[in-house]
Amino acid sequence: MNEHAQIIKKSSIPPIYSVEESGTVQALGDFRDFRWCDQLRQFMPSMSEVSLSWAHLAHGEVLKAHTHPIQSMMIIHAGAGEVFGDLCHPLHAGDVLVVPSGCAHGFVGGPLGMSAVTVQFGRGFYTEGKPRIAFAESEASLNAVLKLNEQRLDRFTRSALFELFESGALDDTRRRSAFVGALRVWGSARQRLLLSQAACSSDTKYAPAFFRELQSGLGTPSAGDELEAAGSTIRDAELGALANWFVYQMFLLDAPEKAVLTHLVLETATEALQNAAIAVPAGDAIASAIGSRARGTQGNVGIVALLRRESPRNYARLRNIVDEGWDMFEAMTNRVVDITKGAT
Repeated sequence: MNEHAQIIKKSSIPPIYSVEESGTVQALGDFRDFRWCDQLRQFMPSMSEVSLSWAHLAHGEVLKAHTHPIQSMMIIHAGAGEVFGDLCHPLHAGDVLVVPSGCAHGFVGGPLGMSAVTVQFGRGFYTEGKPRIAFAESEASLNAVLKLNEQRLDRFTRSALFELFESGALDDTRRRSAFVGALRVWGSARQRLLLSQAACSSDTKYAPAFFRELQSGLGTPSAGDELEAAGSTIRDAELGALANWFVYQMFLLDAPEKAVLTHLVLETATEALQNAAIAVPAGDAIASAIGSRARGTQGNVGIVALLRRESPRNYARLRNIVDEGWDMFEAMTNRVVDITKGAT
């Protein structure tokens, strides 16, 4: 390289837009390693332990969560976006993101895109035959949210509540009456939850789905009669507080969080409970105590489609809602078990 100052255009650095890792093509956005330009490579020390690259993501473009064996930094110089993975946070021009080796991180471009200079403390990510990067299923993805929900559902179906169905404990009239009365507390709370969800939703994306669910849950004239026929509602402060926790969340959560809590956690849990009731005496009364027939995750295709439009940054937050929702539902149903077993 000559001894005069020069301007090296970004366009003179060859870009790559994707990389194949473990047989899967992964999108990178627009990535340009400085050493891929002859002038820059000649100017930079050959034994340098630092590599530099341009990186750009367009609006909504996602670089999936990944790890690499070296430390790196990302200097945001234009636009904005988000980082997700082990850290979920907005990124703006002027920010410097520091990434230790082995730390899972991914990016999504903001409305104006996001441009950055990346600094790798070692050889560049893609300067050798095999990329020095490992992609994995991120916890900040809808698939991870759905997978966690399935895992919690599986755990729920092996809980003490389902042991009541299998043990024959509900053959006893007094225990069955207590069981139905306890479930009516939840059935009543579920009706209030649907009303509150629809009434408190101002999100134009989710509101139509919430109102459809309200109509499905309250649309039958006999719904109230079925609850009355199922038996008397018991009075239990702990059970009432646990059931009403779900109603209270409709006044606190945003629309995606409400959708996850009601349409993933509660619908799948209620459907599993109603399916189990079919095989026991007075199963119809038990199912009626819970309320209208749940549709489960499979019946909520529209809600899942809406959730797919969420930012990767939001998915990590929604996983927390799944876990918290199942924890509370299990606490509530454990109380139902205690009340049922205590009936004499």
